[in-house]
Amino acid sequence: MVMNLEPNNICKRAVVFIYTLAIFVVYPITVDDAYFNITLTKTNYFQKASIIFAVCFVVAFVLDIIVHKYFELDERIYVEDNAGFYTKPVFWMELFALANVVAWYMTDCSKSAMTGDTARRMGLMMYLIIAVVFIMIATYSFISKVAVIALAVVAVYTYIIGIVQHLELDVAFWETGKKSIFEFMHYRDRLSSDQFDIYMSTFGNINIFSSFIVISLCLFLGVFIFTGINYMKLISGTVVVLGGASLMIANSDSGYIGVVGALFVLMLISYNQGKVRTFIISLILLACGNLLVVLMNNFAVGEYDKRGGFAQALDRMDLAFILILALVMVLLVVHYLAVNHSDKLEKLNKKLVTKVIFVVTAVTGVITVIVGNLMGVGIFTFDDKWGTYRGFVWSRAWKIFCDAPLVNKLFGYGNESFGIYMKAYYYDDMVNIVGKIYDNAHNELLQYLLTLGIVGLVAYVGVFVASIVYMLRYGKNNYLVYAFLAASVGYFVQALININQPITTPLYFVIMALGVGYTTYLRKKEVDYDQITSE
Repeated sequence: MVMNLEPNNICKRAVVFIYTLAIFVVYPITVDDAYFNITLTKTNYFQKASIIFAVCFVVAFVLDIIVHKYFELDERIYVEDNAGFYTKPVFWMELFALANVVAWYMTDCSKSAMTGDTARRMGLMMYLIIAVVFIMIATYSFISKVAVIALAVVAVYTYIIGIVQHLELDVAFWETGKKSIFEFMHYRDRLSSDQFDIYMSTFGNINIFSSFIVISLCLFLGVFIFTGINYMKLISGTVVVLGGASLMIANSDSGYIGVVGALFVLMLISYNQGKVRTFIISLILLACGNLLVVLMNNFAVGEYDKRGGFAQALDRMDLAFILILALVMVLLVVHYLAVNHSDKLEKLNKKLVTKVIFVVTAVTGVITVIVGNLMGVGIFTFDDKWGTYRGFVWSRAWKIFCDAPLVNKLFGYGNESFGIYMKAYYYDDMVNIVGKIYDNAHNELLQYLLTLGIVGLVAYVGVFVASIVYMLRYGKNNYLVYAFLAASVGYFVQALININQPITTPLYFVIMALGVGYTTYLRKKEVDYDQITSE
C-alpha cells in the first residue's frame, strides 16, 4: 500500500482555475485576421498560455508546501491505490510523449517535425506542451463551477455566431444599402460567397467547429443528465438546445457520430444511475435544437450548400416533429414503468443488462455494416469516394504503413510527416482523382499510426482508455466527472473521421486531464459534490 501526503493545494487550485478560464473562455473566441491565420493564432495562444501555466504550476506547488509547513496545517489526506502503473492515465501520456520524441528523432525533416509548420502545426513542440499540461492537471485539479458556467457562456456565444452566419446576417449588405446589426463580427468579410458554407463561427473550417460542438455539447449533456443543481441544469439545458441546432448548421457527419458515441456511453451510465428519464429529456432538448434549425431553413434561410449526410436527412419538418413526439412517447412509457413497476425494475441486474446492451449494439452494428455492404448501400460500400474521399486517403495511408520498414512501423515517420509521404507516393492520384493534396489522414488513429507508429498509436489509445476507466472507477458518481468523460468520448469518436489540429485537439487533452485530475481530487478529499441520487 502506497500512502501519498497531499497539502492544501490552495495555490495550485488558483493556477488551474485561471488556466481553465484562459482555455475555456479566451481560447475558443480568439481570432485574428478573420479566418486566414486562425490555425497559427490558436497555436500561439495555446502554447504560450500553457507554458505560462506550467511555470506557475511549479511555483504554486512549492508555495503550497511552504504554506502547509508554515501554518502547520493538519489536513492530511491519504489515498490507497494498488492499481498497476499501466492503468494510470499519466503513464500512458508519458509513453505518448516519448513516442513523439522518438518519432521526431526518426524523421528526415526535424525542423518541420518540431513545429509542424508544413502541415497542421501539431509537431513535437505542441505534443510535449500537451503532455506537460496533461500530467500536471491530471495529478490534481479542482474544477470550479464558475469555469464550467463560463464555458457554457462561451459555447452559447460561438453557437449563436454560427446560427447568425447561417442566417447570413454577419456581413454588411452594402450592395443593397443595408447593414447588418451583426456587422461587428466581420468573420466572413474577406471570403467569397462560395466559401460561406465552409467556414463558420470562431473556428474556421466547419469540421473544426463541429469538433468544438461535440466537446462542449457532450460535456453539457453530462451536466444536464447528472447534476442535481437546478441552475446548472437550466444552463446546461440551454447549451444542449443551441448545441443541437449548431450541430445541424455545422453540417458535418463527424459531429453527429461523436455525439452519438457519447450518448451511448451516457445512456449506459444513466441506466446504472437511475437517470433514464433525464437522459430521454436531454434527447428531447437535442431534437428541439434540430427543429429550431429546420424552422429557420424553411422560413428564414435561402439556398445553402447541403453536403448530404445526417444534416440533410434530418432537415425535414415532418421528421423533426415526429422525432420529438416519439421521444415524448418513450419518456411517458419509461415514466409509467418507473412509477408502476419500480419493484420489478429494481430486481434487474444492471451490470448484466448493461453488458447485454453493449453486446447487442455491437453485434447489430456489425450485421448492419455487412448487410449494407452486400446490398451495395453507399454509406457501407468502402471505396475511394466513401466519406467525401476519406476512402481514398485511408486506403493510401494504410498502403504506406504496410510498405514501411519495421522500425517505421513501430515508431512512425515523424510528426506531421503524413503530407510528405502522400506526395511522395500518391501525388498524381491526389491531383487526378481527388483534385486535392492531403496533409492529414482525416482519421486520428491512422494519422498517429503513420506518424508515430504502433507504439505511438497504442500510447494515444492508452491515454484515452485509462482516463475513461479511471473516471468511471473513482469518479464517485460526480456529475462533473461524467461531463468531462462524455466530452472525451465524444471527441475520440468524432476523431475517427476528423483531423488532429491545434484548435480543438488541445482542448480534448485538457478536458480529459481535468476529468482525471478532478477524480483524483474527489478521491483525496473523500467528498462527493452533487451526489447522484436515484430517480
